[in-house]
Amino acid sequence: MVAHSLKGVSANIGADFVRENAELIEDILLKKAEDGIEIDPEKLNSLLIECAHNVDKMVNTIHSALDSYEDSLNVVKSFDRNAVELLVEKLKAQLTSFDIEAIDTLYQILEYLAPESRPEITNKLISVLETYDYIDAGKLLEEFDSQLAMLSSESGKAKIDNDELRHKLEVLLAQVRQFDSTAVDLVDDLFTFELKKEVLDDLERVRSSLGQYDFSAGSKGIEKIIAAHL
Repeated sequence: MVAHSLKGVSANIGADFVRENAELIEDILLKKAEDGIEIDPEKLNSLLIECAHNVDKMVNTIHSALDSYEDSLNVVKSFDRNAVELLVEKLKAQLTSFDIEAIDTLYQILEYLAPESRPEITNKLISVLETYDYIDAGKLLEEFDSQLAMLSSESGKAKIDNDELRHKLEVLLAQVRQFDSTAVDLVDDLFTFELKKEVLDDLERVRSSLGQYDFSAGSKGIEKIIAAHL
């Protein structure tokens, strides 16, 4: 029976709004076949129309999710912390209201994150959203948001290779040796790049020295970074 098959398929993918409708249709038809209970044509027709609408909605949601997923794999937008935070809040609200478009919002978030920089829990969150498990998704989103917060600070920074970093440090060192007070601006520029924690810590000390016009300590600090990390 078509209604029975539809009920099973929708239950398997978590589309309860289709399953419940198909179940009502199946119940009416079974009562007619097994108990001889007359069918109310108006009620059955109404259920069939509603079911057709819900099936279209389910299919469109699946297509949309697949398209969004493919797009998210191929396109990475420039990281925008504010945009991502707004989308996370939107996703939280959608999960609370069991909104089937929640997965689209997740894929919008992923457009800002390169695959290698996405939270480890991303695939689990996608999986539960694809099966409309909004309760578990809400729990996973908390962990996703926490991991995202840790990653976002570095996701928004430009990468720099060792050769370029060495060059910038050598330019900085030359400025410091000339007692150039604007050298601190170049240190600030270095903080905009994705650097190892050890390098960042040493740069903090260099900046502190330069802020006090201690060019000797600043020079030694820069030399240390070059010798120890590059």
